[in-house]
Amino acid sequence: MAHDFNYGISQALIPYYSHVHKFGENASVGTSLESLWSETGLYVYPSSATVMTLSSDDANDAAAGTGAQKIMVEGEIADFVLASEEVTLNGTSGVNTSNSYLRINRLYNTDVGSGEVNDGNVYIGTGTITAGKPATVYGKIDAGKGQTLQAIYTVPAGYKAYLRRPYFSSGKGKDVQFDLFMRTDGEGFRIIHVGKTYESPYGNNFEVPIELPEKTDIEIRVISDAASTAVAGGFEVCLIEQ
Repeated sequence: MAHDFNYGISQALIPYYSHVHKFGENASVGTSLESLWSETGLYVYPSSATVMTLSSDDANDAAAGTGAQKIMVEGEIADFVLASEEVTLNGTSGVNTSNSYLRINRLYNTDVGSGEVNDGNVYIGTGTITAGKPATVYGKIDAGKGQTLQAIYTVPAGYKAYLRRPYFSSGKGKDVQFDLFMRTDGEGFRIIHVGKTYESPYGNNFEVPIELPEKTDIEIRVISDAASTAVAGGFEVCLIEQ
């Protein structure tokens, strides 16, 4: 039986191929460039692999709580090697990861209490934790969302990536520019695509996908002509194991 190529990847029927869908949201973009994630400002990447802590700003996100009880961490350890682990939360107190992470690609709830989703904002990061939030944040699950919202991804070691379908949207009556940035290992960031929106969504299918080598950082950055602009967007990545 013949299979559509994209469906074949989704169903793990095509050896060495896999798919990643990255999407983010920033509810309050202003007139300075920011990354498309649910925190503010430009995303800062870890400079080396480090043990991180998970915590929440709500005590109900804990092993016996009504909110999120366990979180799956998906990221990359030293030399950009893929790794993941499940961490049991302890409310506003930090719980260390077993792995030392160089990149955090995604967080999501695995076990939850009666509320069926995280009650508070769940963070992964480093440094002093104040009211459940670490000094440096590398990932955040917004209260009630169950998963990170960050259009940020790093191609893992041993894989080549093909980037397709960047898309963006913004709040009504707001003029927003979306910049797609990449950084290969050992180099600086550079822009590889630009889009603008005003009261309408933007999307580009990239008939010829952009090829990205292993250890490449990819992120969407946004800037508005007015304060407190809500924006959302994402991109698709096809990974080929080398």
